[in-house]
Amino acid sequence: MLLAPGCDVDVGKFLHEEPGSRSLHLSQMSFGSFQESAGRTLFYADCLSGCGNASDPSVYAHWEGTRALDFLEVMLEVRLVGDAAIAAADQWQSAMVSAESEDWIMESGFNCDPGKYGEVARKAFAAVQPEAITIGRGLAVPRCAMPQAQGESAGGTGRVPVPQPASECDYGYDETLKKSGLVAKETPVHGPDDEDFGGYGCPYRISPTPGTTVPKGSVVQYRTAWEGS
Repeated sequence: MLLAPGCDVDVGKFLHEEPGSRSLHLSQMSFGSFQESAGRTLFYADCLSGCGNASDPSVYAHWEGTRALDFLEVMLEVRLVGDAAIAAADQWQSAMVSAESEDWIMESGFNCDPGKYGEVARKAFAAVQPEAITIGRGLAVPRCAMPQAQGESAGGTGRVPVPQPASECDYGYDETLKKSGLVAKETPVHGPDDEDFGGYGCPYRISPTPGTTVPKGSVVQYRTAWEGS
């Protein structure tokens, strides 16, 4: 939903299970005030360098609620066209270039491990106002574009490839991730509601995608569908 001056929905009622929670109106909301009310967000971007002229890239802040909220998700979006948004993106990018490399930025490494420089992004965009908000479940975030490093050994590098599920319906995929030194973040849904649903309990929409090399301790998100409610 694009935000307009006449649109002043109270988003706060979606973020908390307690009635009468603090209101958060769209007309006054910034990325920072949203996080202050909702809690930690993860930042993603269409691209930050070498984006070309085809379209205006956007930066997104993604939030996922608790089981009590049935894992409701909210996505805030701002295009990198205004001075405030561009300045915030430059601040975020500069911190990552200093610690990583230009190639890492070009390959959207920030989307592979959004928590790594999340605090930098949250501070940089705190005063920026979003242009659009999406509320729902199973929201798509920009994908990790980094290819698996060729010939890279996990031993001694602190990086590991995201493992493939052992089978089409690998019920123990969370344990496979843990054994690889990764953190499993499963979102169970009451399926089949998705076009890519493959069977009850089967992991799908795995992000970062299997084969991507990521730092140990990274969060791997995926969905599973179960009968009932």
